[in-house]
Amino acid sequence: MAILDLQRIYVDEETGEESKILMDLVSNKKEVDIRKDFIADKFQVRKYQTLFNGFRVRELARHIPKEYYGLMKLQKNTQKVRPDVFARKFIELMKRSIYESWDPKKFHVILHSGGWDSRILSMIITKMYQTQGTKWLGNIIFVCKEPESECFHKVMDFEGWSKEYRLIYNGGIDPLKYNDRFLDFDNLYVYINDAIWSCNFIRLALEDIMKKVPGSPTDINEYQIYGAGYFTEMFQFKARFFDILEYYYRPINGQYSTSGNILYPILNEHIFKLFIKSDYGKGVGPMDLKKLVMENLDPKLLNIPRYDDLNIYNSPYLQLSQETLMWARLKYVNSWYGKNIRPDVGGQLTTSYKPSVLWNLWSAAALCEHLISIGIKVN
Repeated sequence: MAILDLQRIYVDEETGEESKILMDLVSNKKEVDIRKDFIADKFQVRKYQTLFNGFRVRELARHIPKEYYGLMKLQKNTQKVRPDVFARKFIELMKRSIYESWDPKKFHVILHSGGWDSRILSMIITKMYQTQGTKWLGNIIFVCKEPESECFHKVMDFEGWSKEYRLIYNGGIDPLKYNDRFLDFDNLYVYINDAIWSCNFIRLALEDIMKKVPGSPTDINEYQIYGAGYFTEMFQFKARFFDILEYYYRPINGQYSTSGNILYPILNEHIFKLFIKSDYGKGVGPMDLKKLVMENLDPKLLNIPRYDDLNIYNSPYLQLSQETLMWARLKYVNSWYGKNIRPDVGGQLTTSYKPSVLWNLWSAAALCEHLISIGIKVN
């Protein structure tokens, strides 16, 4: 079965029209009303609502293919399995998931953090390339962002991918200027899909690829983007299958990029079943299973350090220069949203650029300003 597509679908409640790009729907109107309470405190985003009244996210229950509903009836922990056996089964099912989704004619972008989930994905692709060959692989590039590039390069070196197969987003730039492209207020509508912080990295990374990688397509539809992660969530949610999907689909963690869908090979019926039904025994956690997966792929993967996730938000790459902050504040306070809806926000923005409701509100202001600039009345 194909990888489950959990990219959100937006719905115009008046016409019933649907699109993966919210602003494509909103831009068809002459007048729109914003939901002034949409962005609440600390990511308390209402599940299926958007920034704009009359536009919502299609309900998850309507989004899931019917054949997946049988997974909700599965009983958890019905099959005792040794952790090492689980690891081998997981690798084989990941290979199957990748093989069935992989289009050799597409340009493949592998999102990579240098962490365990990412190195598992890239090592599986490496082994598949060794058996399937160049014709199957097609064009490929592994993309990482700061501050994780040091670990990423070590993983790539170990797996045998030369530098022509790697790209560091915004590589070599002054850390305090690193996020300036994320803060393109006038063009933010191109990069984000709803007023939620971040996720424009992927679209911006594709622009870097188009500029720097010879032979790369200029049409985003010619790319296949693969992502890792969510192993721990699959372990934790177990038989609460619908909760797993809610985690992926809700606005904060859901895919709301304007760069097309991201394929997560782990989102596959057979891998769901493996996690739900397996009883690994007492005291076995997700990190234990990840270690066993890497040991089965190549034990030396475990010797490569990971970036310290606990300190990631202390990185200089998540700080802004005073100049950038002043410009961001100025854009906000002079916007319609900043003047009429939340005039208190501009002064609260700081040089710390990490997930926060303040940057969500800044994004909301940018989207509203774009609509006004093309002649749409915003209330």
